[in-house]
This record gives sequence, C-alpha cells and structure tokens, in this order.
Amino acid sequence: MYRIKPWEDLTIQDDYMFKLIMSRKRICKKMLEKTLADTDS
Repeated sequence: MYRIKPWEDLTIQDDYMFKLIMSRKRICKKMLEKTLADTDS
C-alpha cells in the first residue's frame, strides 16, 4: 500500500516536488543556478 508523505518530508527527489519546482520558471531557474554554481569548482 502506498502511503502519502507529509508535505514537510518531501524533497527534490520526490516526483511531486520535482514536477512542482520544474513547473515554476522562477523557482526552477534559481534551483538550477545554485546547482550549477556548486559544480563549477
């Protein structure tokens, strides 16, 4: 049986949260900028 996670427990690895972030241009852009900046080293 599938159990729904509480909102507070969701991370970017959860399909719902990933889809939510990617569907919002401003949030998606900020997340990608931070992610890519971390890999610059």
